[in-house]
Amino acid sequence: MAEDTRVVSIYPTSGSMLGGESVQVHGPCLNNIDRLRCKFGDYETRGTLVASKVMCNTPIFYEAGRVEFRLSLDDGDTYDDYRGIFTVVSPEYVEPSIQRINSPNWHLSHETDVTITWDMTSIEAIQLHVFIFGYVENGGSVSLEMAERITATPIDNTGSYTFAKQQQQYADFHIGAIRIVDANSSLSGYPRSLWSDIHNLQWKYEAESVQFCREWLSSPNEQDTSFLDDLLPCPCTRQQARVDIGRYEPHPRCNDDSSDIINCHLKPAAVHCIRVNEPSGNGAGQECCYNNDGNLVDGSDGNSGGTSHRYHHGGVSPYKSPGKVPYLSHYLADLLPWEHCCLYQQSDTMCFDYYDKRPSDGCQQYQPPRPSGGIGDPHIHTLDGTPYTFNGQGEFSLMKTTGNSFSMQGRMQPLTADSQATVFTAVVMKAASTDTVQIEVNNRGDLVAWIASLSDGSWKTVNFEERGSWPFTGVTVTKDQLPETESITITAVFVTSGISVQFTASSGIMMMSFVLIAPQTLMSNTQGLLGTWNNDPDDDFTRPDGVYISTTLSLHDIHYHFGMHCKYVSPSAWS
Repeated sequence: MAEDTRVVSIYPTSGSMLGGESVQVHGPCLNNIDRLRCKFGDYETRGTLVASKVMCNTPIFYEAGRVEFRLSLDDGDTYDDYRGIFTVVSPEYVEPSIQRINSPNWHLSHETDVTITWDMTSIEAIQLHVFIFGYVENGGSVSLEMAERITATPIDNTGSYTFAKQQQQYADFHIGAIRIVDANSSLSGYPRSLWSDIHNLQWKYEAESVQFCREWLSSPNEQDTSFLDDLLPCPCTRQQARVDIGRYEPHPRCNDDSSDIINCHLKPAAVHCIRVNEPSGNGAGQECCYNNDGNLVDGSDGNSGGTSHRYHHGGVSPYKSPGKVPYLSHYLADLLPWEHCCLYQQSDTMCFDYYDKRPSDGCQQYQPPRPSGGIGDPHIHTLDGTPYTFNGQGEFSLMKTTGNSFSMQGRMQPLTADSQATVFTAVVMKAASTDTVQIEVNNRGDLVAWIASLSDGSWKTVNFEERGSWPFTGVTVTKDQLPETESITITAVFVTSGISVQFTASSGIMMMSFVLIAPQTLMSNTQGLLGTWNNDPDDDFTRPDGVYISTTLSLHDIHYHFGMHCKYVSPSAWS
């Protein structure tokens, strides 16, 4: 970033891919300017000066992740001086601002009227218009565009609206969302908007499910099954699925931890589903579902089994093209046909045919990851399962892989000023081509996360008050509170390498523990305090110089002849 570039403060710093959210921009010398333009990545919107701050509405993005925000003071002629970062979030992970009441039944023919609700204070407008927007992928382009306006005349902003479905034939749009805007706004200028969830528009643009399914099964695109070639296999049990979070994430609409009353309602025999974090080489994904006994559910047993996905639910960078748009491409190619072939009809044959095109994985090739970690003062377990205690003080290499594809350093400090025992107080981690993550515990026993940008190395704290989970370059960082213990956790998932590290701290105690879960692709490639992982515990204490000492030696010898050899004299990775 150029030396004369001024970093502006924006809030919120994240928003839905569907856009329409108001962003405040604070910065120097923004008074009395009426030629304001805001640019989110490649998308330009108009800015408005309100009480010495600029207000910008976000556009529809067709991508997810961090984009550069730029501000122009000369109507878009230049964008060089004022910059920041905005995080675009897939609509699947954003709570819809419009709720569709009794939405599972909207497709039923006897439901002639439907109702939507919204927080009337969330949009500053007296009167509103309601639209249906449809998503299409044609040739090399993608578009979320207006299908029709539901309101013939403006409606009052009362927070609720009931209207007749008035089904009609309309072949262009199969999925989309309901959008509300100020009746005085123009759609061409990225107005402040409220959005429903992305859903099947069959309730409005009538599609006969049997016909749709038959046409989909015989379509030329579905004769190509090459996307199945390199999918990551499913864990065999629910317990494995809950542990292997470096490679899989819980499904947002069907998981053990959800309190939603409609959790798993589309998968009635399942209680927990997961999806692979990283797209395959073909841009595909994988869903795995488990029943109450903890066993993997197969699609041949009904419509509750997981499925393979032609397009990954998170999209594929650089996005913005057919098959690569986060969630929308996946819904169009994978979820929409499942709804027509399995959900909206009683034909088991067609649902079996769907699973023939999107088969469930049987877990035969699954290799479970290996846990390791550190707790207390500190008690360490290596990747090969060797337990030992090491009271070092300073910064140490916890794990470093051959070729530096992943490195993790830990800081140990005395528990108290006069204590010989030490504890972990901070850890810094980085994988190949990712941002650097630092997790530390403060004197109140709370966990704090810092991120160093891969692009310029600058450090900033992660704002968990705005969002509980943040996607950064190659790594996702999430903060939770465990209700049963009131402990605080932060989990870092390095999606390209399949590594996860979960940190835990308790209120009032300045120490933390961690559990690292590593995929077997790292076997025979690690060194550091977490050991040499090769299924041979005897050589766990191999030093960086290649010398290894016996794991049966005293703690004194392990301390000085192994642990202290992993110490960094001049660590450079810390914030």
